[in-house]
Amino acid sequence: MTKDEARSLVIEASKVWEACGVLMIYEGDTNRMPGAMDDVNVVGWSLVMPPQLRGLTNGRSSGGSLIERDIQFRSDRQEFKLHVRLLQKVISHEFGHAIGLTHSPQCNDIMTLAADCPPADPHTLPINLTAFDLKRCLALYPDLNGRSPPD
Repeated sequence: MTKDEARSLVIEASKVWEACGVLMIYEGDTNRMPGAMDDVNVVGWSLVMPPQLRGLTNGRSSGGSLIERDIQFRSDRQEFKLHVRLLQKVISHEFGHAIGLTHSPQCNDIMTLAADCPPADPHTLPINLTAFDLKRCLALYPDLNGRSPPD
C-alpha cells in the first residue's frame, strides 16, 4: 500500500463516525510518532506496541473532555496486506476508541473486540456502523446533531 493509499484509507475509515455527528479532520502529514502524548493527535504505523495487537489508541482526558488521542497500527501485520477491508475495520474501530467508545459485546459491530468473537471472514467485516455502534455513539454525543439514540 502506498502512502497516499494509506492516507486515503484512514480518512475514509474516520468518516463512518459522521453518522453520529462526529467529524474528524485530516490536517496533514507529520513526522511525529503516535503515542507520544505531545498535545497533537496522531494516527500512524508503529512497532512500539504489543505484537498481538492490530491497533492501539492512547489518550488523555480532563474534566470529561478529550484532550488528545493517538492511534497506532502494527505495520508488520501481514493480514493487513492481504485484507485491506480488515485494516479499514481496525482503523474505524480505533477511531471509535478515540471518540470514547469501549468494546461492544456484539460480534458484528465495528467496536467488537475480535478476541471475544469467533474468527470472521475478512471480506465480510463491518466497515460501516451497525445500529448498535450508532446507538452507542449517539448516547455519547447526543448534542452534536440533535438526534437521539434509536430504541
